[in-house]
Amino acid sequence: MKEKLLARIRKKKEKRIARKNAHPVLFYVLSGLTFIVLVCAIYYAYAFVYRGRTENRHRSGKTSTEASVHPSTGSLKRALWMYPSLKKEVFNVPNVSSIPNTYVLPGLDSTRTLYTKDDQNFKLASCGAMTPQGLAVTQDHIIISAYCHTRKHNSVLYLIDKKTGDFVKEVVLQGRPHAGGIAYDPIHDMLWVATSSDGIASIASIPMSSLLAYDLDAIEPISYLYQYPVVSLQSSSFIAYYDKCLYIGLFTNSNNGAIYRYSIMEDGSLSSVNVTTTYSRNIREIAQPESVTLIENRIQGLAMNDNYQFLSTSWGFLNSQIYVHSQTDDIVTTFELTNVLMKEIYPRQLEQICVEDDDLYLLFESAAYPYRYYPLPSVDYVLRVNINSLVRE
Repeated sequence: MKEKLLARIRKKKEKRIARKNAHPVLFYVLSGLTFIVLVCAIYYAYAFVYRGRTENRHRSGKTSTEASVHPSTGSLKRALWMYPSLKKEVFNVPNVSSIPNTYVLPGLDSTRTLYTKDDQNFKLASCGAMTPQGLAVTQDHIIISAYCHTRKHNSVLYLIDKKTGDFVKEVVLQGRPHAGGIAYDPIHDMLWVATSSDGIASIASIPMSSLLAYDLDAIEPISYLYQYPVVSLQSSSFIAYYDKCLYIGLFTNSNNGAIYRYSIMEDGSLSSVNVTTTYSRNIREIAQPESVTLIENRIQGLAMNDNYQFLSTSWGFLNSQIYVHSQTDDIVTTFELTNVLMKEIYPRQLEQICVEDDDLYLLFESAAYPYRYYPLPSVDYVLRVNINSLVRE
């Protein structure tokens, strides 16, 4: 009886000792979890909130021309280890062309632009939050559109020498549009830009001669040759040129988007019609589409040549994707993400894609000041991929 009593006392004592010893372990576990949560909260507040509402304070009075994240292409190559196919196509496939495979994105740290409160009295300004959106390629230039993420400064175009990769100039657009897409019409030597007019989506054209002659020291934005409201779309999210037509698309996160096809006339204008608009009660010349196609959500870019059609999707810090179709007579009216020839996984925040000759050009917004510290690699270069090599893979 005495032995049982002593055994019971020993068990209770052991339990008390175990509970006593467990408290420090629990304390350390809770302290560790609290520290991790605090670090994550600080990271989120800085990377996602603070940088999204502010601009780079270390900007200069000039447009920056150095890479903002990767000081060399070797650094970028190492950062793309998660994307072996893209890494191979950009860095390992022999470049038989005299054109570079990479172009530094200018203006990510500082961009020379204009500032105004009334769209009349302009002042020279420096923006530290320009975010690249649109991409077009001509015979001599790479052209990129960008908007101020804080909506304080006018949107811009960057011109880059296609053969050398050198920055040529910045061109200031009218107002502060998202400039979500641009497209080059080689027949009329014209650049089309997604803009806004009276608060609604519109599309505007600029002759290349005007772009090359533009001088920011005149302290005024560039003029447009044509500008058409696109009343059927909430915004002109992306643009593509193919076979004398403009394709203007709407990006959506959840519902179906749409692609509108517009014919380009002999004088370089779009097929249009005069209507009385309900929002302004004025007679306006509205671009008239030839066809409308519903598309899946999260489509960010479209590019075509005579052999292939490319669609890109992107959302937040998730991986981007490229879908490749074999071009047929009716493929330009389908724009599907199914029954594709191939699909490629690319880094986050792929914005616009562009086809020129046998090359596919890729533009990312991930290295812009507001997004630079999101998870996964930031790409601060325009990348060029040979289509024949890509599809052959």
